[in-house]
Amino acid sequence: MRGFTETLRMELAGTNIHTTCVHPGGVKTNIAKNAPVKGSFITNEMQKKGVESFEKVAQTTAHKAAQLILDAIEKRKNAWLLV
Repeated sequence: MRGFTETLRMELAGTNIHTTCVHPGGVKTNIAKNAPVKGSFITNEMQKKGVESFEKVAQTTAHKAAQLILDAIEKRKNAWLLV
């Protein structure tokens, strides 16, 4: 998607159309907790550790991520959300 968006951005240069591609990374949500466990090889303990690991690295709240994304769109700039 990133390559497609960059190509589209180049093709639309000089027009009033702008592109934005968002790759938010680890945003602090309940997605890890609510993800269904599949496969007989995944134990409850493995899922619990996975959730704990995700919560350690996902420090950006959904609200903050939304603010950063909207700010980038409004200012028509590239924004890299590093979490």
